[in-house]
Amino acid sequence: MLGILLVLLGVTAGFILLLRLLYAYLMKIAEVAGSSFERRMQDANFIAQTGMVPPRWVKQADHKKSQFGGKLAKWKVRRRLSRMIGYFRSTTLVKDETTRVRLLRQLRSAYKQWRPKEWDDIVPSDKPGTGFPYIYNN
Repeated sequence: MLGILLVLLGVTAGFILLLRLLYAYLMKIAEVAGSSFERRMQDANFIAQTGMVPPRWVKQADHKKSQFGGKLAKWKVRRRLSRMIGYFRSTTLVKDETTRVRLLRQLRSAYKQWRPKEWDDIVPSDKPGTGFPYIYNN
């Protein structure tokens, strides 16, 4: 009888440990998803307010620019913006439909404006006093 109780206690303890690990894993997934959404919103707001490539995107595209010139870097950020437009077209995580329409209009406008411009014309300036590289960190 004591043996059966010890086995049941061990199984219960193992089950509780498994549930705690599952909970921690799910919380980490929620944290990553939340920070991804937050970054996407920051980038969309930056584009909508300035009409320029977000500093985070510039950092990620700089190695392409150094290898292949501005054309590939510009193509990469335009593709990324196109995907962002698709995301905001279908997501339910916006305040209301008016906000969605306004944001999509601004993002589409930036997409069209970036096409004829050179890389240096669509990235924030590093000149002192512009503040662009310091709007948000990451």
